Amino acid sequence: MNLKKTAWIAFLLLIALYLGLFWFNQYVPTQDGPSHLENALLLRDLCLPGGTGVEQYYRLNWSPGSNLLGHATVAAFATFLPPFAAERLFLSLYVIGFAAATYAFARAAGARTAIPAVAALPYALAFPFHMGFFNYCVGLVITYAAWAYFWHRRDDLRIRDLIILNAAGIFAYFAHVATAVVLVAGVFVLNGWLAISERPQRQKNLKKRLAVLAALLPACILPAYFIVVHPPSAPQWLPWRDVVHRFITGSSFRFFSEQQLYLGVASLGVVLAAASLRVIARKRGTKSWLAPRNGLLVLALGTLALYFLAPNGSSGFDVLSARLLIIPWPLFFVWAGDDFKRGGRWVLLLAATAFAFTFWVDTLCRYRRFNRELRDFCSGIEYVEDGSKVAYLYFSGWQCRISVFAHVISYYAIGRDVLNFNNYEADVSNFPVNFDYPGFRPLPSDLRPPEKYRVKNFAPAVDYVVTWELPKRKPVAKKLRRFYKRVHAQSRLRVFKVKKKYKKPPERRPRRGS
Repeated sequence: MNLKKTAWIAFLLLIALYLGLFWFNQYVPTQDGPSHLENALLLRDLCLPGGTGVEQYYRLNWSPGSNLLGHATVAAFATFLPPFAAERLFLSLYVIGFAAATYAFARAAGARTAIPAVAALPYALAFPFHMGFFNYCVGLVITYAAWAYFWHRRDDLRIRDLIILNAAGIFAYFAHVATAVVLVAGVFVLNGWLAISERPQRQKNLKKRLAVLAALLPACILPAYFIVVHPPSAPQWLPWRDVVHRFITGSSFRFFSEQQLYLGVASLGVVLAAASLRVIARKRGTKSWLAPRNGLLVLALGTLALYFLAPNGSSGFDVLSARLLIIPWPLFFVWAGDDFKRGGRWVLLLAATAFAFTFWVDTLCRYRRFNRELRDFCSGIEYVEDGSKVAYLYFSGWQCRISVFAHVISYYAIGRDVLNFNNYEADVSNFPVNFDYPGFRPLPSDLRPPEKYRVKNFAPAVDYVVTWELPKRKPVAKKLRRFYKRVHAQSRLRVFKVKKKYKKPPERRPRRGS
């Protein structure tokens, strides 16, 4: 049997299966994804005429911040596609881009088959993706592609190549600042390792490598600007015990439920298998540890060290350590390559394919269950009138590391003239759309924890309150029944409409630009 052809067939089939998760399910269950889709449509409506009207309560954030590239791409797709189709197209292109970038990187490192790309593919849908960190995920694709390009051109870098690398750094910044920093730092690491490993004519090569570093300084300008505007303050550190536990349990694949522990452990098993085969293959050869290829190992270990050393939150971003943990594993597969004995290549291909397929089956089952619950949640959309203002109280809490129902209230505002007071992105300067609401309103901080929501204070400003798993005996439930009437109930969903005597007359909408 042809190993190369088998690896390609497995690679393409797995990509098709992963794309099917988006196109054969009504919803893609992620934590922040619904909010990103809502704000992408607001971005479209603020830039183009013919919006729903609710965009009058928002304004564009013109500061050169991150989290723009993903929103702008979905907004562009939404000009000719329905909102959910635009999101699916964006996510499909992301998965294809991730697969192509890791494959190109492996080929640049000397791989002759698609085995490293097969092993890396499940990381496209790992923890950052299901958290809804879509901009960060796009930044990762740009980062891997830039590293692949640099490694391919490392012996013949020209001005054109340096311009491309700088452009990649700028695009990565507009996706997410963390990916821009990692991209530039990674090129510096690889370039430095090449300077060390190129012992013949070291002085001449050293000057060339230093020139490369100087030429990449333009890509550092925007990240430096971000750090100046958002200086690191009060970093949030995870307990060391949690950091180590998440590492040894493969937390990148343990996010929906603790039952996914087997996936996390299996992912580390595939990494160890690839690394072991690489070490065994090296022992049979005569190459020194200073060989250029081992710069990829240094980069992988460096990004892994960054996971342990970086804070979990700073400069307006959180969950940084979990974002960083996703980076090194595809690098290990790229470094391991496939140039070992034929039996070893078959073992790695079968192990990687089995893990990728098992992860797909687990994800598919959870998507089906979440889609049933999300349909129950969205059954209340028709009971919320256009031109109204909505607040969402979510009582379930976080069963595991992410919560699919944290921001699903955004579905009530997508493509409609409905103002969502839970739109947390509109209150954060790191996103392209911000609130420009003239009246009194509940802030996202007023809606968490939901038990402390001041129903009486906000009743005149909030037309509808949507709840998920509302406890009947909580004081907030009694207050809701006093100021609101229930208009819909299904499963764990409750929709309340403010009583007429407590409703505030609608204020005049501000004109755009006033």
